Amino acid sequence: MVLCVGGRSALDDAASLLLAHLLQRQGLTARMAGFDTLSVAGIARLDPERIGVICLSYLDVSSPAHLRFAVRRLRRRVPDAKVLVGCWGQDPRAAEEMAKSAKGDFSATSLRDAVDICAPPSAGADPDRLPDVPKAA
Repeated sequence: MVLCVGGRSALDDAASLLLAHLLQRQGLTARMAGFDTLSVAGIARLDPERIGVICLSYLDVSSPAHLRFAVRRLRRRVPDAKVLVGCWGQDPRAAEEMAKSAKGDFSATSLRDAVDICAPPSAGADPDRLPDVPKAA
């Protein structure tokens, strides 16, 4: 399953909802969680069962510290999941550097990029299939 999480605001949540919908249309099991999931109480309530990929959505990446903190918390709770950092509308190189500094596995700057990473074209339409995320370079 792919868990799409908003980074800091309701706008980030909206981007996560869109991404979850696009992933579902590709045959993946995807659900959306609001930015409050990244709080101490929210992380504690998060069920790590069957989460293969976590997609963090950020429209404003002016706080790299928040991003690093979010990735660290998610990795503690769901250690086997791959983390995709979505820096929507940002420069691809800057987004890649942000993801690396936060210890994310992948970065994307558009919803299309994120869908391509999580649901490559060869993927079948099995809704219980975990994403076949490519190895990080």
